[in-house]
Amino acid sequence: MSWDILLNPLPSTVSGANDPSLAPLALLVAHNVQINRQTIVSELFHYAPSTRGEYPKTAPNNNAIGHLFDMDLSKEWVSPAQSFAYSQGTPDGARSFVFTKVLVNSDGNEVPCNICYSTCQGVKICPSALPEILLQTHTSGSCFEWKLYLEQERQEQVLSLDRDLIEKTLNYWACLRDYGCGHDLQEETVYNAEELEHYNTIHASPKKKKLGHEPKATCKGCISLRCTPTSRPFLCCEHFDPKISQKHFCNFAIANEVYHTEYLLALCNADSNKIHKWEKLAFNNGYEPLAPCTTVQNFSTKQVDCSHQHWNPSGFMLMTEMVSLPCKSSFHIYKSLPDYCCQCPRILVVYSEEHAHPIPASTKTPPDVRSEILNMLYTTMIKDLVDMTPRRFLRHPVAQAFIRRKVPFVKEPQLSDQSMFPAGTGWEGLLEQKRVQEKERAPQDQYIRVMAEFLLPDVRSHVMDEDATEENSEKFRIVICMFPQRSHDLLKAQFVQSDISYKRVVGFKELEFVGWDEQSHTAIVYCRAYLTRESAAAHLVFFRLLDQLVLKDTGRSLMFRHLHSKSIGVKDREGILHWAIDQGRGPAKGMALYLQELAGKLPLHTRDLHQPHRYIHELEPYEHLHHVARLCTAHMHRNISNSKTIPEGVKPKMRSLMCVTHPSWDATVAQIESSGKAGRDWVADKTSSKFAFEAMCQEKSFIPLDIWKAGPATTNLVESAHWSVYLEGLQCSLTSAVEKGEHVDRLRMSSSNVSSAK
Repeated sequence: MSWDILLNPLPSTVSGANDPSLAPLALLVAHNVQINRQTIVSELFHYAPSTRGEYPKTAPNNNAIGHLFDMDLSKEWVSPAQSFAYSQGTPDGARSFVFTKVLVNSDGNEVPCNICYSTCQGVKICPSALPEILLQTHTSGSCFEWKLYLEQERQEQVLSLDRDLIEKTLNYWACLRDYGCGHDLQEETVYNAEELEHYNTIHASPKKKKLGHEPKATCKGCISLRCTPTSRPFLCCEHFDPKISQKHFCNFAIANEVYHTEYLLALCNADSNKIHKWEKLAFNNGYEPLAPCTTVQNFSTKQVDCSHQHWNPSGFMLMTEMVSLPCKSSFHIYKSLPDYCCQCPRILVVYSEEHAHPIPASTKTPPDVRSEILNMLYTTMIKDLVDMTPRRFLRHPVAQAFIRRKVPFVKEPQLSDQSMFPAGTGWEGLLEQKRVQEKERAPQDQYIRVMAEFLLPDVRSHVMDEDATEENSEKFRIVICMFPQRSHDLLKAQFVQSDISYKRVVGFKELEFVGWDEQSHTAIVYCRAYLTRESAAAHLVFFRLLDQLVLKDTGRSLMFRHLHSKSIGVKDREGILHWAIDQGRGPAKGMALYLQELAGKLPLHTRDLHQPHRYIHELEPYEHLHHVARLCTAHMHRNISNSKTIPEGVKPKMRSLMCVTHPSWDATVAQIESSGKAGRDWVADKTSSKFAFEAMCQEKSFIPLDIWKAGPATTNLVESAHWSVYLEGLQCSLTSAVEKGEHVDRLRMSSSNVSSAK
């Protein structure tokens, strides 16, 4: 495996012909070669120096395959077996001063060797694994075959909003079960014998995962269901008291119905009949927790449990501990004694018996790569080692110089190199960078996609923009950065988030457009846009340009459920289902105007799915937001809690409006409004925005209930994307911000591809 492969992992659509991780081609293949008096290999593969194989071929039925590696005398020898994907262990052993007919000197005389042998340790599997997994065998493999297996598994995976909701609910409940209250230990929790046994059973696995590390003492109170005086349900620690002891777990998510309420209540109340009802329904639709598991991990992994929840024989829902699937395949490694290495610079690996388990994932860093990295850490980075993290390591100047030396064709110039930035590091400098990218990069590797300037009056001629406050004399500038692959990802997106950052680029606002990849379980930054305005007109221009980019990259335009679905039915849904935003008026209105433009392009007879008596082109801009937009509850809660002018007795009433349904909406709004100036201003702000109340309450919007429940209630994903790129630096020049943004987005794309390969 080369440095090029490590730095540029395989995309998820790689073809077999282009897969560099396949078993390396041998210089020569001989047949029926005698190794010693007892062993004859049916095939002997001869490899060039520095060749590393991850999945060496073996043979079934007590037969053997030989792998002969030429070694480089100018370097320290590292056993090729250290690169094998298979975990090696007992039974093992070693002998000295043995001979083999393959390791000979230039005169053809056998040289004395050391021989060490070990056995494949197999893999770890989930106890609930499919029976077919237990019966799988193989004699050869490759990273490509492993990726094909995962790709087939993903294609067979049932993707639906119901599945997402059940999994989200189960993961939330599992977090409460494993970690409980989580606050500092204040009161002792007393268990009876039955409760103590249950507690120890539940926490045996999390304790084992800590590998002997003693965690911080936290509250062990049971999580229970309670209701407020207004009958609003919430989950809290048994020690929580709103008047005396508030520093305990308390969460109103169950009241906001962001989870599968009935299933969550059944889990919390240990109602086996209702639990079985919902899990049987999930099983009939092809997903967990009753569905067979396909989890397979390398034996050497530190992971203790299966990453999915299953019922154990004792009747507890747990992340069950994985079990070992043994293997009898063995390795015999012959190496010339030190005094004879110059005479016979080769290492022989004899592999016998087929593997009685699925192909394991390749999780090892090649020894020579690991050695170079460790040497760099212990020498040139030794002063920074105490505070080193993976992120700091990747951004360390020594590591950057090391990578450029190893992979000189990966260009990442420093901003201090004036010859690379003759036009500076502002707008003109980025224009030059864009021209260089278009000239030197392949189409699929383009990143700076759009750079445009508009006179603000020209922009406003398309829309009356009462929200804009900037001076009219200045130009409006916009930069859109994204890889073409992200256009394809965006077309598949159902739940998206967007938000603006003000800290990173001098003179520009950074808009990030983010989603979640269910297959790789990683966040996706679809695109970054740098704007000099945050008005509705500026965002309208952004959405138009983004749509053009997606059309250029994929041949298809962006689609939205309420505009492009054939019917309101679940099976007919197409496009983006749910858009999480904050209450910024400029971005919201810009999106509303863009959706109105899309509606105007549809056939005139197209009717609104939720209001069949109206044509879709008749909807006002903000009415489109009622079909797709949802306000971030985290922003709302924080703003309400931090307010010093809103009476404490009114704040719970405001929070209660963020819900699926509300028993007394109008009366609650009236009570807030009559509480004083702060309450009147709050209601006026929400009403005048023309979309806030509809984006707070599902009942008032046209977003279907299953989408509302499955979609994220916050913009935490895009906020975390802001934080991640902040680590690269704040108050950057435009060129610097784009360079660093590309670095982070490229790492994210590589991580997504790697995650898909595990």
